[in-house]
Amino acid sequence: MKITCPECQKDNEFIINDETKCQYCDKPLDGYTFIKPLIPAFMLVLLTIGGARTYVHFTDENRYPAKIEYALIDQCINSYNGIMKWNAMKKKRDACISALEETQDDFSYSDFKENQRKFMAKFRQHAVANIN
Repeated sequence: MKITCPECQKDNEFIINDETKCQYCDKPLDGYTFIKPLIPAFMLVLLTIGGARTYVHFTDENRYPAKIEYALIDQCINSYNGIMKWNAMKKKRDACISALEETQDDFSYSDFKENQRKFMAKFRQHAVANIN
């Protein structure tokens, strides 16, 4: 075990027993309490907890239920009732998906539930900008 002597501040490596003395100043080491450094372990635990909470926050905060995402994209794509060519349909689908992603960056799911009109206005704005 490695122990720093409280008298001379030098590191000692040995097996501790009742009559253990410092290798340098020959003072007894009994009567002192030595604890291994807990700061690195404590910091690791804190960083792990903080990292896990941050990961959950950034991955789940703006994720809408799949049912709502599908309904929003479907409504966006089918807003034009006329017949479209396949290429125009793909372009519109991609624009609607991009519009939803951009709007989700502005509105968390809880914000969406609180004010759907504001969300839809922003979604339309992004959709028009992406289609043109």
